[in-house]
Amino acid sequence: MSRDDFRLQRNAHASPSLTWTLPVAAAVVLGLGPLARAQELTREQMGEDLDQLTGVIQRAWAYLDDKTTSFGVDIEEFHSDFRDRIGEVGTKDEFLRILQEYIASLKDGHARVTIPGVVTDGSRYWAFGLVDTEEGILVKEWDPKSLNSLGIQEGDTLVAVDGRPIEDRVRDRSRRVAASTDTTRRYWALRLMTYFDSAESFEATLRNAKGEIYRVQVPTTAAADRPTETTPKKPPSPLSYRKVRDGVGYIRLTTFQPRPDIWYGAPVEMRDDILAETKDRLRKAFDELRETEALILDLRGNSGGTDLLGQELARHLIAQPFVYYSLQTRFSEDYAKVAAYPVPNKGWATPHPYVVKEDRSITPYTGRLYVLIDEGCFSATDNFLSCIADLHPDVTFVGRRTGAGTGAPTRLATLKHSGAQITLPVMVVRSPHGRIIEGRGTQPNISVRSTRSDLLERRDAVLEASLKAFEKGKKSTTRKRRWY
Repeated sequence: MSRDDFRLQRNAHASPSLTWTLPVAAAVVLGLGPLARAQELTREQMGEDLDQLTGVIQRAWAYLDDKTTSFGVDIEEFHSDFRDRIGEVGTKDEFLRILQEYIASLKDGHARVTIPGVVTDGSRYWAFGLVDTEEGILVKEWDPKSLNSLGIQEGDTLVAVDGRPIEDRVRDRSRRVAASTDTTRRYWALRLMTYFDSAESFEATLRNAKGEIYRVQVPTTAAADRPTETTPKKPPSPLSYRKVRDGVGYIRLTTFQPRPDIWYGAPVEMRDDILAETKDRLRKAFDELRETEALILDLRGNSGGTDLLGQELARHLIAQPFVYYSLQTRFSEDYAKVAAYPVPNKGWATPHPYVVKEDRSITPYTGRLYVLIDEGCFSATDNFLSCIADLHPDVTFVGRRTGAGTGAPTRLATLKHSGAQITLPVMVVRSPHGRIIEGRGTQPNISVRSTRSDLLERRDAVLEASLKAFEKGKKSTTRKRRWY
């Protein structure tokens, strides 16, 4: 949710921005940007910046108490450990790596740190992607010609990179990825690994389906040389729908984010007009699928956007009016300096439930609901899913646990010597039933993990699992939902 979005629904002391999308978050957290000349910092300067960062975290981070008691986050211990890692002299990119690991240790996917102009990763991408499966980390083709030329078969297991076990490399990458759960951290580490390499080539050690080990020298490609499709004059709609079989409808929504080129910077009074096309398409989808017995709502990979669209979707599924979530801002001297309106220097706002008002033009869908989820569901999507989990009478979640992050990320400080910019959530967001969403997210009722045969046969195991559940007539009221 943007700053202007939130002003439409905040209480007197609410915070500016609730959500941002995870792909952007992951790139920013890793410090990606134009490469600048490395600048040196003394041990004393880096120590003072770490002290400043720790102070901001302790004063302003909304989830400090919850992460400490529920997830074992120990700020004082982290501060001591990372201070011990500081050398006598360090470059800004070396210091940024330390800051990234510190921020990642908070276990909050909306926390981030950047030093403008400083990067810690390359900009070269691999010739193939990776899929985390029951059999291991498998190769997935992006360009069949590239794999064929290398002699690599899709579905083969990646064992090592430059002689180092792949799991060691994943762990290294994970240490600098800010995420709200360990599974989400791994999810993004695997993706970022293939997009932001610095080497021009690497030796891949692979194992084929017969168990035979082989090695291939794999070239990487500069981002600037990566082939791109011509941008269409009008981007395709993020929403698609159809009947997957008699009695079962299917809606796929890839993002809650409106077009950035027209959304950001637009006056508040224009927001309804900007969202009108997506809202109309959403109504059309439900109108055409209304007579089905069940609906499959596919939100996999939907990393968020504006809660206004999440609320609109919820209107089509829940009897109105209803509480969508409740918001509670943590005040601090740090937030008071950057807030767009006067706020106290410390303390907490009164929890504010946001009520979605009744729209009599919308009749909620009454069939059974199956929602497809994975680690890519984050931010505004996690807010929507938590609302549905609490309020929908017959919902089944299928897939993998969500990214579990939400909370009004706000840029709170710039560190004195390094110029590092620190962003932390200043708001606790709770589900309609009062559950803290951050770090918990939504767990599937039916857990599904991909296999090699799913990849090779282009089979959507998650969708198939939801159809099987429909056929068996499972009811959510007879199952115990899990969020932890």
